Amino acid sequence: MLKYPINVSSLVSILAYFAQLRVPLQHGWRLPPTHCRALAERLGEPAPKIRLVREHRPLALHLSLLLTANLLTIEDGAFTLTDQAYQWLQQPHERQVAQLNSALGSADPWHTTRQTLHLPQDDSERIYLRQQLDRYQHEELHSFKSATVLMEPHHWSLQLPHHLPPHLHFHLLLLCDWITDRLLHLTPFTLANALTNHVSHATAEAIIGRLQGSPLTDEQRTTLREWANRAQQYRVQHTLLLQTQRKEQLDLLVARRGLRQYILQRFSGTLAAVTPSLFAPLTRWLHGQQIPFHPPSDATNKPSIVANESYKALRLVSELMRQYKLPHLNPHHALSLLNETLDVTTQNLLDQQVDVTLKTLKRKIDGYDLSPAVDTPDEALVQQVERAVMEEQPIQIYYQGQHDEHPRWRTIEPRWIEPDDPASYLRAFCYSANAMRVFRLDRLLDVKPAD
Repeated sequence: MLKYPINVSSLVSILAYFAQLRVPLQHGWRLPPTHCRALAERLGEPAPKIRLVREHRPLALHLSLLLTANLLTIEDGAFTLTDQAYQWLQQPHERQVAQLNSALGSADPWHTTRQTLHLPQDDSERIYLRQQLDRYQHEELHSFKSATVLMEPHHWSLQLPHHLPPHLHFHLLLLCDWITDRLLHLTPFTLANALTNHVSHATAEAIIGRLQGSPLTDEQRTTLREWANRAQQYRVQHTLLLQTQRKEQLDLLVARRGLRQYILQRFSGTLAAVTPSLFAPLTRWLHGQQIPFHPPSDATNKPSIVANESYKALRLVSELMRQYKLPHLNPHHALSLLNETLDVTTQNLLDQQVDVTLKTLKRKIDGYDLSPAVDTPDEALVQQVERAVMEEQPIQIYYQGQHDEHPRWRTIEPRWIEPDDPASYLRAFCYSANAMRVFRLDRLLDVKPAD
């Protein structure tokens, strides 16, 4: 029996991802590897090596259920939320689960979905999902409790409850990435990223107000406006002009949800500024209408050296942030845009190069605690350590490890100190591990001579 939980919250997380990003499917059905990995991480089951949905069973089950229940569909070569999905988000918990169970009642829609996703036609998966939903339907849900907000000039921290109403959870994920049971961090970069992803300033205010259980104060509104203004101060965009013969032709493009996100500004009835990313979906759509279209040679999305190197750099940053839990925004959106410019063969080659680089970096980085500094190191304790290094004498340290619930004593033989910003590191031989280890000086709580 599968161990992966499938519930309303996990389904909402997948829906929010596709509401935020338009992800073109390769060959009309294949989700690009970068998005497979990002979605696997959202489900709490990271899989940095997967390339296909079928290689990650929980992801395959979630997508199968959403498509079978008609909450997600494939439109213009990309996953798109249906109108029914937005209605489902507003429904009471019991009706949400009942609707999902009803969709799984017949085998035919399930088999059609699995065929669309190129997944095995295994009816036991459908039966498992129904059993899982039956159990989940009878779980006791806790009432929503307002968040606790800690405000600093350039940083807000929100302690959110474990259970959020589905519609609120959905809109929160449009605002920023959030993992259950973790603090939600809001910064000028968070807001700028949300505005880039078509979340309006008013919507951001409404989401935060709903989370804290009361409208924003004047001070909070002023701060958010100032953060939003920062994001608009400097903007550089690579744009092209699109011209149509008649006004109604451009109207038709603007009316299509999968195309209008690439239209930056409309200058007249037949002229608009667009991003180069428009040409791939526009070409597919026009060819489907039997209308010939050939984008200019300098606007095609053929891979270039710049695109290849940018993809490798962003993949490297994304994986390092995931593996070492660095406190910055993960560049999933930028990666998704680059995905549109790379063919499968090129992307696989670049992924292999990134994996080699990651293995090399991992050997260099492992052992270093890269989380933000806990506190300023105690100068007296640092002096004792420095003296032990000079005298080549073992010492005992009372140390709070990054993953330890409580600090504990360790006997070490300090070798050298590596000054760094924001934290300095001590390289030492640890007698408990019988190996060289790295210790953060700001995590030292006490030092005494070894017995």
